[in-house]
Amino acid sequence: MKKQTLDRQPITTGYHALRDFQQSHTFWDNDLFKACKEGTLNKDDFRYIFSQYYLYCKNFTRYITAVMTNCENDLQRAHLSENLWEEAGEKEPEKRHAEIFREFLTKVLELDLSAIRYESFTQQFMNSYLNESRSPDIIYGSAFLSLGTEGIVAEMYKILIEGMVKAGLPDDKLLFFHLHVECDDEHALTLENMLCSYQHQPNWFETARKAVDTALTLRKDFFNNICKELYLKKINPIVHGILDRQSLAGKDGNLLYDEHLTPLYRNTEVENNIEFNVERIMLPSQVLDPRIVHIPCGKSNERHEHAHETFIYILRGQGIVYIDGKSFPVQTGNSLLVPRWSKHQTTNISPNEELVFLGVTDYNLTRNFPGNSEESYRKTYQVAEV
Repeated sequence: MKKQTLDRQPITTGYHALRDFQQSHTFWDNDLFKACKEGTLNKDDFRYIFSQYYLYCKNFTRYITAVMTNCENDLQRAHLSENLWEEAGEKEPEKRHAEIFREFLTKVLELDLSAIRYESFTQQFMNSYLNESRSPDIIYGSAFLSLGTEGIVAEMYKILIEGMVKAGLPDDKLLFFHLHVECDDEHALTLENMLCSYQHQPNWFETARKAVDTALTLRKDFFNNICKELYLKKINPIVHGILDRQSLAGKDGNLLYDEHLTPLYRNTEVENNIEFNVERIMLPSQVLDPRIVHIPCGKSNERHEHAHETFIYILRGQGIVYIDGKSFPVQTGNSLLVPRWSKHQTTNISPNEELVFLGVTDYNLTRNFPGNSEESYRKTYQVAEV
């Protein structure tokens, strides 16, 4: 039987304005997308992220059904039912989108679905999404599910794919996401055409804009909450150790500094007068990460910033430490604090002596947060602050 088609609705300036609003929404700056683009997530992170996202995904057909319930146009309902039919895998139930996602969770991420515990913000997100989809105003419902939901899927999943590939997940195992990048544009067009069929009604633009804003804000808050909880979970072992009064003294490892140093990194940039090397003092600390920094005469380290704060004690020599536009002359025996996320640089001003200092950071704590891995946290700026 030949598939019926809806008459394509005219694209108006109002629709283009909604599109512009959607594409410039603060949703696109959420913390999860930032982490995906920066490549700061790993496979375990995505296990947690998608274990929470599973509640939304497995209820997706309920959102479509809710909009169908309030749609009086039988042809539009027929097209929404075709969307449902495709989501359900058509004649092959094993190809249901929900089933493909479950296979991704269990076989690729190796999750036990029965063991998932949903966070309260996850439950709230799903319930809010369902309630908004049930709006009796068909303009609101169709905008919520079209430009606010289906219309962002392709671009959203491209960003998630980027993050997963950077985390080492094989691209050929991401079928669920590639499938939605390919087919959800058509689903979105069905819903957007349905939305545009009501353009003649009063307050169409205001109602649709509110729906799109609500959908995107709900998802933005959900993604931000996922990231916040993800990073807090990483420091839970430290927190529980403090609360349970656990001592590191009973753990294997050397608690005595015996001058055992491990090279951490070095850099030389002749054109920028940069030359230095950093060694790590190998102590089994959960928070502190002590380092020894060597800077030759007349040279500097990079101007950079990072999440950890650093206590500096000058062991030998003299120099200037630049911190956020201020300069601090230092010499043997001086100490100072470099606050987290401050732009800083150290220059050796001695004509004949190496500058050596002890830097005690809280890197073992802050490495659990995005943008502060040993590979990514050093953000270099070419000119010193003077």
